[in-house]
Amino acid sequence: MLSVAVTFPVYLVFRINSLIFDRESAFQGPSQFMSLIPGLLGNHLRAGFYALSLKKCAPECSIGFGTVLSTPDCEIGRHVYIGVYCVISDSIIGDDCLIGSHVHIVSGKHAHGSDDVGVPMRLQPTARRAIRIGANSWIGNGAILMADVGTGSIIGAGSVVTRAIIENSVAVGNPARVTRSRTVPANAEA
Repeated sequence: MLSVAVTFPVYLVFRINSLIFDRESAFQGPSQFMSLIPGLLGNHLRAGFYALSLKKCAPECSIGFGTVLSTPDCEIGRHVYIGVYCVISDSIIGDDCLIGSHVHIVSGKHAHGSDDVGVPMRLQPTARRAIRIGANSWIGNGAILMADVGTGSIIGAGSVVTRAIIENSVAVGNPARVTRSRTVPANAEA
């Protein structure tokens, strides 16, 4: 894959920096740099860089302009589309997912501690976890995900997912609530 070869120098910078800094800090600069390449070329180059640097990233994905992945611990499946200006933290994104623009995937509801008023927020313990988005799901523009989304589900634009959404559901609102189930049409072949 040509995009892997072209982005190898950026990957090399990430690897060298991770010898000096922690992996996440070393990853942020190259991820932000790659997010700024416009158009179809940018989509291909991001796929190449992330194929080298993430836990898993299928080459058949499209990651839009301005989208930043904040950790190399993400996994992106085959034929995933991620729109422009998304911020993605720890996540496992299944095959064939569509993620709209300006979507934020945070590392769970308790990514930042706040229980001890005597300790500055930045020093509080964290409880990050990877958010799972099941295969063939569609996440609408501007959604915020703090919990898992089941396979085949649709999350409405602007929704805030604070609790896990079961598979084949349509969920909307803040906080997101399941409004209906997606079902196989009665006349569909098995």
